[in-house]
Amino acid sequence: MSDDHINVPFFKKKTRLNVNLRKRKKSPSPGVNVGEEDNSSAVVTKERKLDTSHPFVQASKKGRRVTREEISDMYIANKSAVTSASEDIATRTAEWDTEIDRDAQALLEKKLAAEEALDDNLYKGANAYKSYIKKRDTAAGSAASSKIKAGPIRAPSNIRVTSRFDYQPDICKDYKETGYCGYGDSCKFLHDRGDYKSGWQLEREWEEMNGKLKKDPNAFLVGNSDEESEEELPFACIICRQNFKDPIVTQ
Repeated sequence: MSDDHINVPFFKKKTRLNVNLRKRKKSPSPGVNVGEEDNSSAVVTKERKLDTSHPFVQASKKGRRVTREEISDMYIANKSAVTSASEDIATRTAEWDTEIDRDAQALLEKKLAAEEALDDNLYKGANAYKSYIKKRDTAAGSAASSKIKAGPIRAPSNIRVTSRFDYQPDICKDYKETGYCGYGDSCKFLHDRGDYKSGWQLEREWEEMNGKLKKDPNAFLVGNSDEESEEELPFACIICRQNFKDPIVTQ
């Protein structure tokens, strides 16, 4: 049995040729016409060209840039003009309110002038009733009066007031509540965890403290223990160490 040989089968995997490759044409041999070439089969795939004009189609930057340059318009600023500062600062007026000839004061002045010029027997409408009570006041004061309610007061045009009420200071909220901020040192808000009182809180505490001082002026005075012991009477006689029976109080 030892002399017998055991046949072990082996399987060889065949290499698969790529049929999609384009074969190279054979060069014509000498003495053979060009039309008598070998008719070899070949698969030719057409290259797909992407339309780069569509914004959702991915393409090279070069093609996208060319289409944008063809479509977009270019505007060049004219840098020849020179900026000059205005010199009417002293005579400048604010024009965000109603015009002077159409505000409440001007309408009231026209009404008062119409009452004096026209005849009393002429009907002028429900909105033009005459006031027979003469007030010693100007048109500006009458227009601003709460009884007449002719409109708002004409604001001065030469005064500009800019007010800012800082109810919320620029403090980092995350750092104040948790002690941590994701921005770190680059945070533009203040990293502070202290509590500060507002102006109205300080005024209220000051008023409360002044009220206590008016009630009891000695409420916040700190007395000396030695002085208090000297002013009080001793509990017993220093000589005989007995209680007082009929003590005499002097100044």
